[in-house]
Amino acid sequence: MKAPSVLPALFPGFVKASLLLIFLAFNLTVAARSAPLVFLADHFPPYEFANPMGKALGFDVEVIDRVFKDIDVDAQFKFVPWNRVINTVKKGEAAGYFSCAYKPEREAYSYYSDLLSTATQGIIVKRGFDVSGIRYVSDLKRLRIGTVEGYAANQYLKDADIEFEKIGHISNAFPMLSRERFDALFLSLEAGMYLASEAGLSDQLAYIPMQDIPVRKYYLCFSNQLENHKEIAEKFNKKLAEFREDGTYEMIHDRYR
Repeated sequence: MKAPSVLPALFPGFVKASLLLIFLAFNLTVAARSAPLVFLADHFPPYEFANPMGKALGFDVEVIDRVFKDIDVDAQFKFVPWNRVINTVKKGEAAGYFSCAYKPEREAYSYYSDLLSTATQGIIVKRGFDVSGIRYVSDLKRLRIGTVEGYAANQYLKDADIEFEKIGHISNAFPMLSRERFDALFLSLEAGMYLASEAGLSDQLAYIPMQDIPVRKYYLCFSNQLENHKEIAEKFNKKLAEFREDGTYEMIHDRYR
């Protein structure tokens, strides 16, 4: 017959301490696994924005949130200026970001989802401002241009050697245009129209698409430092495709038109 262990009798404190350590380790592991994934974005209506109560809204936010709920991924959305979005993801301090346009250098720290949404790049001016002959990016050389700092579309201006006024945050764009800090705001027209409508400025502005800039594509970008990011992205893409097929995607977008 096997002799009974004398450790519990001799070292009751040791046994209790060991059980406590196992219990704490288990709880910490569960907590780590259940911690929500944090995805960052800038204030960019109607794609993503926070209402006065801090609730994340916008068609990209709603699509992403709905997909994650269906694939059982707990996610949170946080809004910070775009430069901070990029720097935070580079440091591995967030699970990813959206709505991100493709840039080759971003592949070093980003893993792109399938297409999430699109945008039409153009300029927004005060109604009555002379924009005759303005159709292409090169035509903007004779205007004073303002654009949000850090946006990928700004590369079109840089490539054409067009100087521009940097806007620190999109919320400052229309006030600066109103004060004539620049002649034209270089921005996604979908975002511009939504912001103008919210501010009651729709009838005071004109929107001119740039005919030599293709429709801009936006994605959900996962951090390359996120564990299992490719597996999560694959599930995300599959469910996103289902939403496009069954009308869920269009239903969400219709709420912001």
